[in-house]
Amino acid sequence: ALVARSAIDLGAAYAEGNQLRRAHTVYLQGLERVPEDVPLLTALGALEGRMGSDSAAIAHLREALRIGGKSAVLHNNLGALYLRQGEQNEALGHFLELVALRPSDAQLRYTVGVLLARSGRSVQAMEHLEHAARLAPQDQRVAHTLTMLRDRSIRPATTEHPALP
Repeated sequence: ALVARSAIDLGAAYAEGNQLRRAHTVYLQGLERVPEDVPLLTALGALEGRMGSDSAAIAHLREALRIGGKSAVLHNNLGALYLRQGEQNEALGHFLELVALRPSDAQLRYTVGVLLARSGRSVQAMEHLEHAARLAPQDQRVAHTLTMLRDRSIRPATTEHPALP
């Protein structure tokens, strides 16, 4: 645990100084000594995501999940990476796991609602968007998306529907 903690601390210091390659090397060296350290895998995955190495980031974060990591950070980062890759269903799965961990996060509920709507699951989308509206009644984006989704659900099937944000 001390080796992993030291690697995380040193890697984070390099990353803060924008020495991303150096931080990456430190994290990889730490993993050579403690290959199943969830916090180290999580830090490495986050750094690789920041560096644009999405495939490597996803692999390391998925490994952390496989080992037993259940943190909101893992699901959030995986969801964001999958979204960036255009894999909305994979992203949605992780964001739904994240909702279970952070049920009062209005932004997350909004994101899940939009992804569900885009996948054609309007009833579930409405539930998440309505929950987001209760959590953040001042958020006009949520209100607008809810209105669009409601309008879309009462129009005839042949009508062209506006795209969700």
